[in-house]
Parts: sequence; C-alpha cells; structure tokens
Amino acid sequence: MTEEKLKQYIEDKRPAGASDPFKVPEGYFDSFCDRVMSQLPEQQQTIRRTLIPRVWRYAAAAVVVGLIASVAVLVPQFKQGQEDMQLASNHVESDMSLDEEYFNEVLDYSMLNNNDIAYYLTEN
Repeated sequence: MTEEKLKQYIEDKRPAGASDPFKVPEGYFDSFCDRVMSQLPEQQQTIRRTLIPRVWRYAAAAVVVGLIASVAVLVPQFKQGQEDMQLASNHVESDMSLDEEYFNEVLDYSMLNNNDIAYYLTEN
C-alpha cells in the first residue's frame, strides 16, 4: 500500500466526527523531560567497594579449610608412621640377634671353626 491509500483507509475506518487520535497537545514534549525527572523519587548513590570479588573470597576460604582439614588428618598419621617405624626398627634389631644366635648354633652343630670358614670363603 502506498502512503495515500493508507491515509484514505484510515479515514474510511474512522467514525464520523472523531478527532485525530494521534494528535499531541502543543508544547507537550517541550517540558516532558523535566516533568518526568521531577516525578522520580530521590535515590542515594551508594558506592560499593569490593576489593576482592566474592568468588575469590570463597575460593580462598575453601583453600584454608582444605589445608586445616589435611593437617588435622595427616599429622596423626605421620605420628603413627613414626611409631610404626620405631617398632619396625626394634623388631629388626631383635631379629638380627636371633639370627646370630641361630647361626652360631648351626656352626657349633657342624663343628666348623673360624679357620674352616675362612678356608671355604677364600677357596676358588
């Protein structure tokens, strides 16, 4: 449709004697901005200071909690490991003394002296 046909169509559809529905009063938009601004409520400007974003704070807190939890779990295990090492070293020392006693009994039973042992060790 062309512009003239559109205007004619609108005129035909409008009831007789009706004024233009799209007509704006004279000078309406001259002071429109001032009227709207005067009707708005006053708002205080708030300055929000965030040095560290919230996500980073949560991440740092999670790391600290993780370190504390790992220390709480690992320190007793470390102490238990030291006690186990001490018990194992005591057990090895006692086993060595038992081995020496057994070895001496075997040598006595076989009637080998130090000279015989040295001969067997140096023999090619």
